[in-house]
This record gives sequence, structure tokens and C-alpha cells, in this order.
Amino acid sequence: WLKTVQLTAEERDHVHLESLWCYQTAQSVQPELLKSLLSNADGRIRAAAVRVLSHWKYLIPESRDLLASLVQDANPRVRLEAVRALSFSPLQDSERQIADGSAFPEDRVPASAATVAKFDDPKLIETALLPLRQPMDSNLDYAMWLTTKELAARWRPAFEKGEMNFSSDAEQVAFAFSAMGSGAPVELLLKDLYGESVTADKRARLVQLIGAGADAAQLGRLLSGAIQAKDAATFQSILTVTASRKIVPVVNADELGAVVSSDDPVLRRAALQAAGQWNVASLRGTLEAILVQKDSDRADLSAALAGIIQGRDKGLLDQLQAVASDKGAVVELRAIALAWLSSVRAAESAPIVAQLLTETTEPVYAAMAVRTLLSDRNGPKLLATAITGLELRNEIALEVLRVLRESGRTDAELESAIRAAGKIASRKSLTDEQKQSLLKLVSTTAKAADGEKIFRTESLGCLKCHAIGAAGGLVGPDMISLGASAQPDYLLESLLNPNAKVKENYHTTVVATVEGQVIAGVQIQRSDKSITLRTADNKVVTVAADQIEEVGQGVSLMPEGLVDALTDNEIASLVRFLSELGRT
Repeated sequence: WLKTVQLTAEERDHVHLESLWCYQTAQSVQPELLKSLLSNADGRIRAAAVRVLSHWKYLIPESRDLLASLVQDANPRVRLEAVRALSFSPLQDSERQIADGSAFPEDRVPASAATVAKFDDPKLIETALLPLRQPMDSNLDYAMWLTTKELAARWRPAFEKGEMNFSSDAEQVAFAFSAMGSGAPVELLLKDLYGESVTADKRARLVQLIGAGADAAQLGRLLSGAIQAKDAATFQSILTVTASRKIVPVVNADELGAVVSSDDPVLRRAALQAAGQWNVASLRGTLEAILVQKDSDRADLSAALAGIIQGRDKGLLDQLQAVASDKGAVVELRAIALAWLSSVRAAESAPIVAQLLTETTEPVYAAMAVRTLLSDRNGPKLLATAITGLELRNEIALEVLRVLRESGRTDAELESAIRAAGKIASRKSLTDEQKQSLLKLVSTTAKAADGEKIFRTESLGCLKCHAIGAAGGLVGPDMISLGASAQPDYLLESLLNPNAKVKENYHTTVVATVEGQVIAGVQIQRSDKSITLRTADNKVVTVAADQIEEVGQGVSLMPEGLVDALTDNEIASLVRFLSELGRT
């Protein structure tokens, strides 16, 4: 019928494809019809024909050669279908046994057995990964990932025995072992890491694989290559992986020392961190000098401190503690030192933090000094003990209270000590009469414009957590239409007592880690592998499940006592501003 029926060109393609499906249903293999459709000009028809080929691949002798060509087709859907056909077969076990001859005596092995054997070839994976040479998309990427895993039982043992090597194609190797998640051949991946054909994205994937399995000497070679290529991204990746694996690479100290004085700030800071993290003896003097320089580049200083904290060298930590304790040092420098020191010496840092709080007039330095300490499991108790009996400026005490609330933790002893030290009177306990008086100001003399200025005041930090439209933080609810749904009395109560009514999905989650750190924020995502939080300073933090010791619910991230330092008129103006959002 197909040979005699009169069809237009448009009808022919459609009818031939439907005929192919009919033959497939009837289990009648038609190689010539299939091949004609595999070479059709329409990519959709070619893709459909490849799907049929996946059913017939063991019964068509040249099927592997056909698929080797089709995985490089110009149409991405055709490439996807061909990749899947290489590993997936819809045949039932009984049908495969007929095709490979295992269902017959040895003297009756069918011709199709030779074709089946071609698909047992470990090098089939090299064909499946040929699309890497062409543009990729997420669907094709997933198809190749799945095919790689399905073929792993054949190619991985052969690779380990040296029987195949992906034709030394580093990109294929990287993709294959990324799919498997481990076991990458480091030496092979190191060879052409900076070859002309290796893009920055590809190099990043290769470095990730190398870092996961390299020994100290191999990491040293990777570092040397990064330094010579002035590759800051790879340098930073090495710092990250060596910290997580707790391994120190074999370092060429002279080579690293040259980078410490580099004009490239990113490379220089990576080298400074490396010097401390890996305890490079010849660069110790450089780190010591940075610690005491009053005018040191703050980004350079932070990089050096990050390394020192990772390296845990006692001598450098002692010097850092001395800087933090030096009353003659710049307050900013002392606060920065305490921010890092508290993460490893909380008990020693607490009295130094308390002393700095009595001296500084800048809330920003107070916040910097206490934030890390309060993230330590015992930090609040240590700080409460240290500041008991001291006197703090009111604005400093308010800032410490704000940071305590940001931590998502409640500690009555510390809060009491802070309020006593800063002589902070609480508005939380206002009488109904006093609240009504404030609400009367809201409806009469208060001005929304004045309230907006207060809302945007940096010391209150409202915009750190709340957005108005597109401007502001993401931790708290968006205020864009607040006034349309919330009455002034509700807004006033929320300001005076933030924990009275917390909006759904904005309760804080507090995570205690196995290393003694406490992280609090609004939960964004949770799985059996990790918890992701958005902290009060708008940072997204993911904590792996194996690093979590305890998870609990905290209080509102909005600090209690936030408005205690405001006058009645200022509170009324703030409520007036909030009540008009979304109403005009």
C-alpha cells in the first residue's frame, strides 16, 4: 500500500511515520522505512523515529552506527532521544534473551546476538557523551546524566582497568564522574586544565572533581597552576575544599609569597587567607604585620583573619587576642578582631567584648563585636556575666539588644543585664490608657512623612528585614500593602511586642550545629539533606544535615524593645506611616 498510494510530500512524511508506528505495534521490524524517517528533514520526525529505533536497536545490525550519528544531530530533541536509546531498551527480559541468544542453545545463537554485544561495549559511554560538543540544555543534560549512570556498570570497571579513557576527553571525564559523584581520575583531569578549549565554567567543574579526590601533592600542583594562570576562582575553590576536607596542600612558599604582594586584590586576598589557613611559616611575619597595621586594607585584613581562624595557629590567635584587648588600638580594628576571635575563643573574648562595649560610641562596632559571640552556644551566658555591673551608653545597649534578637534566641539573663547596663526602660508594659494616648497621636498630629524617615533610619534597621515593593530585605513580610489590612492598634502592638503576633511562615528557625554554632533565620527550605535559612542580615545559609545537632523554633527576628528609644511622637509617626502603606 505504501508503494502504490499517491501522497503529497507533506502527506507522505505524516503517513510514513504513522505506518512506522503501526509496524511497531505489529512487532514487524522495517529497517528501510525506519532509516528513511531517521534522515527526514523534519527534526520532530527524526526524533520520533529514534524512539522506535530504541525498540528495534537489537534487531537492526547497524543500529549502533545509526545512533552514533544521531547523538550529534542538529536537533537537540533528536540528540536526547538517541542518548537515551543507547542505554534504555523497552524490551522485556524475555525479548532481550531472544535477541542476545541466551534463550537458545549455543548452536542456535541468532544473528542479533552480535548487535546486542555492541551495546555491551564499555566505550558506548563515549558515544553517549558526544553531545557535549554541541549546545546543551537542561533536558539533554539530564538525559546524558541518566544514561551515564545506567551504563556505569560497564564503563567504570573498564576505565579503572585502563581499557578505555574517554579518548582523553577531559570534558567527557568530568561529566561522567560528576554524574557518579566520586572517583574522578585526578591526574587525567589535571593535564589540560588550562587548555585553549577549556572555558571558565568547564574548568570550575573540573576543579570541583579534582578537589574532591586529590591528595596534598596534587592539590599543590593545582594551586601552582592557578597561581601561574592568575586564576582566582580556582584558588578560592582550593581554599574551600581544603578547609572542608581538612587537608593542607603541598605549597611552594616562594610562589605563594609572590602572590601575597600581588596587585590583583582578589588573588592577593586568596593568598593571605591561604598563608593563615595552611600555616605557611615563611609568611607568618606578613600576617603578624597586617594584624597590627592601623591603616591596613580591611578586605586584606578579613582575608588574613579568615585564614588564621581556619589554621588555628596558637601564636597568631594570641596576637589576635592581644589586638582585640589593646585599648590604644583603633576601635574598628578591635571590633573586627573580636568578630573573628569569638568564633574560636568565645570564653576569652566575652570580657574583651564587654570592655569594648563600655568604650565605643559607635553602634556599628558594638554590633560587629557581639554578633559572632552570640552565635556561639554559650555566648549569651558568657556575655551576660561579662557585662553585669558595667554601664553602657543607651544607644550601644539598644544595638546589642537588636543583635540578640537577630540571633533568634531568647536569653532573659543577658537581656536583663543589657537593659540594666544601658538603663533601657521597656515600653512593652504600657497600660491601655498609654496605648490609647499614642493611638490618638497617630490619628491627629502624627505625620506619615516623619514616620517614613524613622522607618528608613539605619539604627532601627527596618529595611534590613522588610521591603516596600522592590526595596528592602526579604526576611520579614513585604510592607507594600500593610495599611490596607492592618489597623493602627495592631501595628502599635506589633512594634511594642513583636512576639505577640508573628505572621505565618515568618517564625524563626534556630539551628545548633555540631561545632557549637547557633544560626537563626526564616526557614526557606528543608529536606533530609539540609536546612536553608535566610538570616536577619539577608544572607542565605544552608546547613548540611550531618552538621545539625538540634533544630528549634525561635522568636520573631524583629527585636523586642526596638522602639524603646523613640519618643511618643516618633512612635506615632511610624505607626501613621505604616498604616497608610497600600491605602494611597
